[in-house]
Amino acid sequence: MNLVSSDGAEQQAAFYRTFFEGHNDLYDFEYLWIRGNQMSGIVIGGNIRCFMKLAGTSYFPDPSNKILFLESLSGRANKIVSLFAQLQQVKYFDKCAGLILGSFTELESYNEFSIVEAYVKEISRIPIVKTSEIGHGSNSKCIIIGENITL
Repeated sequence: MNLVSSDGAEQQAAFYRTFFEGHNDLYDFEYLWIRGNQMSGIVIGGNIRCFMKLAGTSYFPDPSNKILFLESLSGRANKIVSLFAQLQQVKYFDKCAGLILGSFTELESYNEFSIVEAYVKEISRIPIVKTSEIGHGSNSKCIIIGENITL
């Protein structure tokens, strides 16, 4: 979808460089540390609302020593905080090696990300980074679920 969107030309160039020239244009993303300065592990997660549909099923991944990546297109602070609260209640953050917060499109459009950030810092003690380069934006980059990464 992003190859034909408003940022299509740039995405097509990054796609070409990544898959035909061996560069990491689609996978290298910028981030800011919210807590900590290092994390390493296999990436799990995705869209937070979809991810939480797996809770209580055999498909909900074991978070032990994994890096949890979460993002969302929709949801204001109350909705997103409730999803993070559910993760905290099942002690998910107690086992994770780190947390990558991608773009939270609607939340950020209402300038409510700071509410979620403060809540996540309160309920967890793990390293946390924030990136605006992975999510539902037309200029989004990729993160490979199941791959080991070090930040």
